[in-house]
Amino acid sequence: GSKSKMLRMLGSFTKGALGASFRKNGGQKDSRQKKMTEDDILERRFKAVEVPEETKNMIKSLLHRRQAWFSRRPVYIAFLTAMLALCLFSILYPARVVPDITNLGPITNQAGRRLYLVWACAHLSRELVLADGFARMDKATIHGALAWHLQALRESNRALRLGHALGVRHGADWHNQEHNDIMYEHGCIWREGERPEKDCSIQGLPKLRVNGLYSLILNFYDAVEAVMTIHGVDKTAAEAAYAAYLAVGDDHSPGPEFNMVELHASRLHILEDDENLRLIIHTVDGGTPEHKGDLQHGLRACLDAFQHETAEILENVHTEARVLYACYMVLVVVLFYGMLFRKTMQAAGQEAVKARGFVHKLPTYTLAKEETDVIRSFFQHTSDSTS
Repeated sequence: GSKSKMLRMLGSFTKGALGASFRKNGGQKDSRQKKMTEDDILERRFKAVEVPEETKNMIKSLLHRRQAWFSRRPVYIAFLTAMLALCLFSILYPARVVPDITNLGPITNQAGRRLYLVWACAHLSRELVLADGFARMDKATIHGALAWHLQALRESNRALRLGHALGVRHGADWHNQEHNDIMYEHGCIWREGERPEKDCSIQGLPKLRVNGLYSLILNFYDAVEAVMTIHGVDKTAAEAAYAAYLAVGDDHSPGPEFNMVELHASRLHILEDDENLRLIIHTVDGGTPEHKGDLQHGLRACLDAFQHETAEILENVHTEARVLYACYMVLVVVLFYGMLFRKTMQAAGQEAVKARGFVHKLPTYTLAKEETDVIRSFFQHTSDSTS
C-alpha cells in the first residue's frame, strides 16, 4: 500500500514539473515570435539586393525595346509641343489682319463722309447763287460754309486715298483694287451697262470726258471754287461770318439770323447758264435719267467696295478661326486623347491585371500571414482597399 502511494505521488510531481516546463518554454517561444514578426517582415520587405550593373542595363534595354510607342516620353513631348504650337498659331495667324480690320472703320466712315460733303457742297453752291434763304444763312455765311465743306471734302478724299490722316492708317490706293478701278480707270465704269472706253457726257456738258471718278472729283473741286469766286463775297468776311454762325457765347445767343425765305425765280436760269453750277448739280443729282448723278453713284460704288472688302476680310477671319479650331480639336481629342492617352491607360490597366495575376500565383503558403497580407495589399485595387 505504501509503495503504490509513493508511485502515485512521484507521477503527479513528474507530470506537474513537465507541464510547468512545457508551459514556460512555449510562452517564451510565443513571445519571441510576436516580438520578431514585424521586424522580420520589414527586413524582408525592404532588404536591398545588389544587382550587377550589366544586368541592370540589359533589363533596361529589354524594357525599352518592348515599350509601346504611345507610352514613350518623346511621343508625349512631341504631342504637347504640337498642341502648344497650334494654340499659339491659332492666335498669332489671325492677328495679321488686325491692322486691316482696325483700318476698315475709319476708311468706311470717310467714304460715307465724302459722299455727304459732296451733297453739302452742291447744296451750298446752289444756295450761294440763289440766296433765297432756304439755307437759313446769309450770303457771306453760305460762302464760309461752302469753303469749309470743300476743304473738308479735300481732306477726306486725300485721307481715304492715301491714308495717314483722319484715323485712316492705310489708304485705299494701296489695297483696294475695286476702289482703284472706279477712281482711276478710263471712262465711267460705275454706270451700269457702260463700257470704260465711252465718254462721261452728261446733260449740258456733252463733251465731258473723264478718266475715272477721281478726274470727275477734281472737276467738281474746280467748279465749286469757280462758283465761290464768281458769286461769293470776300474770303475773309466769309470765314468770319461762318465762325460767328457756329459760335455760341456764354449767354447762349445764336449766330446771325436769316428771316427772309423767298424763291428767287429770276435767278433760276443761272443754274443752267453757269457751266460750273451745271457740272455741280448734274454730277450730284441731275443729268439724263440714264446718267443721273455720276459723282453720287461713283462715290456710292466706292462705299460699296469698302463694305465688300470688310465683309470679305471678316469672312476670311471667321473661316480661318473655324479651321484652326477644328484642327486643334482633332489634335487634342482624336490624336492625343483617343490614340495616345486612352491607349496608355488601357496598357497600364492590362499590366496591372498581369501583375495581380502573377502575385496571386505566388506560393504564399510558404510565407507568414503578415507577409502575405503585405504583398496582397501592395497590388490590391484602390476600390478594394477602400471598401
